[in-house]
Amino acid sequence: MIFLKELLFNQSKKGWAINLPAFKGLQSMEINTDVTFLVGENGSGKSTLIETLAVLCNFNVFGGSNNNSRNIGADSDLSNNIRLTWNKRTNNGFFLRAESFFNYASYLDDLYNEMKEINSPEMYNVYNAYGGKSLHKQSHGQAFRSLIENRFQWPGLYLLDEPEA
Repeated sequence: MIFLKELLFNQSKKGWAINLPAFKGLQSMEINTDVTFLVGENGSGKSTLIETLAVLCNFNVFGGSNNNSRNIGADSDLSNNIRLTWNKRTNNGFFLRAESFFNYASYLDDLYNEMKEINSPEMYNVYNAYGGKSLHKQSHGQAFRSLIENRFQWPGLYLLDEPEA
């Protein structure tokens, strides 16, 4: 199912990102396929747009879902210039940012260790959505594959920034 329907751009707002050539004069961007690829030169605004979508969906801008508090105070210059319309609003999804994937894996390890210290049985659930073990205890490729195969099972909006990295 296609959850996100359209991105509406407000050109009257200020900010550096709305003036990037990719967005200048753009009024809307319709999403009408299950998978959408953004292709363009370095510096053209692909990552800026994906990060903005993550902010607008309340996903963690450092990578992750919308069920944690590491996103407090996050903003994107472009987020003030875009409004999203939905076919069906979802809170399910994930923002995968390749450049901060290591930090995300470390966050999970820290969470596991905090729960282990207080002897919480919930500690065993930390890695459930990642193949049952720390992402740091897997090769780079295995960790990405584990994340995608185990965490991206549910219908939702999945934003991947440079997953090939």
